[in-house]
Amino acid sequence: MSNKSYRVVSIGAVLMFTLASVASAQTNLTPTTTRAEAAREQAQQKRDDLQQKREDTKAQMEAKRVEVKENIQEKRAEVTNRLAQQRKNLINAHVERIVKHLTNVTDRLEDIAERIGTRLEKLAGEGVDVTGAQAKLSIANTKIGEAKTAIGLIEGATETALGAEDPKTAFESARETINQAREAVRAAHTALVDVINSIKPGLNTLKTRPATSTDQ
Repeated sequence: MSNKSYRVVSIGAVLMFTLASVASAQTNLTPTTTRAEAAREQAQQKRDDLQQKREDTKAQMEAKRVEVKENIQEKRAEVTNRLAQQRKNLINAHVERIVKHLTNVTDRLEDIAERIGTRLEKLAGEGVDVTGAQAKLSIANTKIGEAKTAIGLIEGATETALGAEDPKTAFESARETINQAREAVRAAHTALVDVINSIKPGLNTLKTRPATSTDQ
């Protein structure tokens, strides 16, 4: 074999060896690359799973917080409504006591006025001038009627106040109604006292009138 032919064969053998080595290296590199990618994907998946768990936990905590807040608001509303109802019951009971008291007073004044009227009729029959007293009694009866009307307005004003959107302002109006009824009762009482005072001079005149004798 000539030197030239030997060199060609040698070069060919080297090229074949080199190609075989490159192919072998590529074959050995592929599994390593695949394992690295798989490791990276696995690590990323773990990070994604951890992030998802964090978001799920956060969402659950937020939902729990909202639920607790809603429960607190519901309980607070229940307490507020219960207290409001208790306050209404107390107000109603207080108003009922006021109405009962004022009604009892006007009933007594009405009874006194009736007895005074009977007394005036008797005095008139005995010759006593009771014209002024009867006029005052008429005024007193009118005052008693006005008092009873004023008392009748109290419960309606209270019911309106309890159902108003602005109870504070409404209760001021109801309180004014109660005060007006009280003033009306006082006015009726004063008018009756005036009647009684006007009768006293007539009674004194009757007492000092000389008695007549039937023996003459």
